[in-house]
Amino acid sequence: MATIISPSSPDDIPTATLALPSAPRRLPPPCWTPEETVALIDAYKDKWYSLRRGSLRGNHWQEVADDVASRCPAHPAKTSVQCRHKMEKLRKRYRADIQRSAARRSASSWAHFQQMHSMEKGTDNPTPPPSSSSEEEEEHNTKSNSVKRINDLYNRHTNQNSASTPGVRIKMPGAAAKVPNPNPRMIPNSSSKSVVEAIQALGEGFMRMENMKMEMAQQIEEMRMEMELKRTQMILDSQRRIVDAFARAIKKPKNHHL
Repeated sequence: MATIISPSSPDDIPTATLALPSAPRRLPPPCWTPEETVALIDAYKDKWYSLRRGSLRGNHWQEVADDVASRCPAHPAKTSVQCRHKMEKLRKRYRADIQRSAARRSASSWAHFQQMHSMEKGTDNPTPPPSSSSEEEEEHNTKSNSVKRINDLYNRHTNQNSASTPGVRIKMPGAAAKVPNPNPRMIPNSSSKSVVEAIQALGEGFMRMENMKMEMAQQIEEMRMEMELKRTQMILDSQRRIVDAFARAIKKPKNHHL
């Protein structure tokens, strides 16, 4: 038979202890040094501009993280997720400072404000514009080269026409003359305007030349037809005289015989 042993005291009764699951410990956010933050902004700016300010995907953020690690090799490498979260915080801080500065009408004292503003607005240091003297010299050279090319083209065309029609020389007034150099500060787009005017003058000169050639060809054709008509009339007159002479010669012996 089985024996049941009863506990001698309540303390001898075994108790089951349940272990409650502990809440997961939240990791603290990574520490970003100012050097790493500057490197992150620059790396994100380069990648963002290369995508034409488009949204970055996972592989893009990994490239940004690699770029930050290469710029700051002395610090622990950050992951792509950490870089994305940090960049979101920076942009949120930038938007808040923009609104705060507009309300207070004062500049932001945030250390990364100017760098973020340069990235958002694209206000990098632009290349200085060329000086006015270099602009005038460039416009003058462009204008001179354009006029020289037009004059060479016109002279070549004029020489060809002179060789094909000897004795006839057509001159276009003002077409081959030197174009004066206007002041580019007084006339906007003077270089392109002078080129357009020169091309228009050249086209009008060609039209006048073609019209004169057609008129001359028509006059020459009329003169040729008139000369041909006169030549035919002279041949007919000479033949008529010959016939009359033969007729008179035949009639003279008959009259002498009678």
